[in-house]
Amino acid sequence: MRIPAIEHFFTNWFASRLGIEGSLAVLNDSIMLGYGILGGITFRIVEWHCDLDLNLTYRMRPSRVVEELLYPDFICLLSVSFSDVFRSRN
Repeated sequence: MRIPAIEHFFTNWFASRLGIEGSLAVLNDSIMLGYGILGGITFRIVEWHCDLDLNLTYRMRPSRVVEELLYPDFICLLSVSFSDVFRSRN
């Protein structure tokens, strides 16, 4: 699943992002719409060739078992990603 989002790098070492999501569940004759929002920041450490990312997501998800039920879903994701495997392209 892809979440539509916008991300902006304010400097070469800091970025923030914001996204929205929607979901749909059909159970018997009931149709429930869910919604959510994502926010995140990135700190780029150029000397180490890595990015530190923090993402927070809050969703109201429709139940696929109980009709007419939305339940909250809060997710916090912290990741470290490396690029160039500490080698220079120069």
